[in-house]
Order: sequence, then C-alpha cells, then structure tokens
Amino acid sequence: NLRGRMVAERRGDDHAAGWRLSATQLGFATADGVAWPPSDWSLELQPASDAAGGFVGGALQAQRIDLALLAQLAARLPVGEAVRKQLAQAAPSGVVSGLALTWRGPLDAPARYSAKGQAQGLSLAAADITRSQAGQVLGRPGFRNANATFDATEAGGQAQLSIAQGSVTFPGMFEQPEIALDRLSTQVKWKIVPANSGKAQAQTQAQTQAPPS
Repeated sequence: NLRGRMVAERRGDDHAAGWRLSATQLGFATADGVAWPPSDWSLELQPASDAAGGFVGGALQAQRIDLALLAQLAARLPVGEAVRKQLAQAAPSGVVSGLALTWRGPLDAPARYSAKGQAQGLSLAAADITRSQAGQVLGRPGFRNANATFDATEAGGQAQLSIAQGSVTFPGMFEQPEIALDRLSTQVKWKIVPANSGKAQAQTQAQTQAPPS
C-alpha cells in the first residue's frame, strides 16, 4: 500500500552519474503491518567511478523520520550490515525532523559527514564499546525521553539536550549506570581529534542547567 509521489532523476550521462530520489508526502504500509506516515524527503547517491561499484557519498534531507520504524525497516534497505547492527544495538525510538545529512565514503564508516536536525522523544540504548588499558569498560552513553537540536560532523559538534521524566545511562562509570531524571537541560559540545594510535578520541564539554526550584 503506497501513497504519495516519488521522482527519480539521474545526474549525468556516464557510468559515474549520480541519482536523486525525491518524495512528496510519501507513505506506505508493508505486508507485515509496518506503516510509514506520509512525509517529504530527498536522497542523492554518488556511485563509485571504478569497477568496484557501490556508492561513495550522498545526501539526505527528510521532513520526518520515525527512528523505531526505520530500525524495523533496516533489514529491507540497502544500508549495509554494519548499519543494521548499529541500529539493532542502539534500539532507537523517537522522531527526527528537519534532517539534513551528507556523507563521503561508505555509509557505515564515512570519511566525512555532516548532520543537522531536531529530535523529539528520543531514546537510545547504552552500549559497552571498548576497554581502557586498566580494564575499565568505557561505554557509549544512552538516554531516554530526550529532545535535542544537533549539529555534528566528523570533527565534532554541538547539541542542545533536554530530558523530562527520562534518564541517562553511563556504562562503566557508576555502580548504577542509569540515572533517572525529572528534568535536565544541557548544552554539549564535542571535538574528535585523531590520536597517535590512529584511533579517534572524543573531547566533550557540557554546560548543564538545573531546573528552577
């Protein structure tokens, strides 16, 4: 069951020509009951110029994306196994609106990217991602029931984050990693710089505003 309008355009005439898909109030329902609400979006893909095939970059603009539905549909989308695994681990929910995303390189490991947008009712599961030399588990933070405005690139970014009747989770940092919050408002800025080992290190600064008494 498909409704709305979609247009496909080829950008150029040679084998490396890019593609652009645009949709106007496109919505659909799958045979197993997953319903995507009508929304506007556009997707540009730049194919590789060599015989290896695939895509070397692209751009996505979306009026509205339901993250929980996107995770359900990931198995049917050409996003790569790494992206599907990341979505399954993060178990995202909430709605992202006004999304503007560009990337260069493979989608699951881009060399450069830019992402801007707003998120409402956002929840992401925390995950243990690495260990320090002392053996301490350093985890990816998680949160529940957050609203955010974000602007991020491969070099760093900033976000305005607010949480009401939700929680934040810091794996490996506290004995009880999940902290329940009645209310939180914080501005976060981060910078990602290459370390001598060739891996990325994140430097993060946060300014937190306590709720009024």
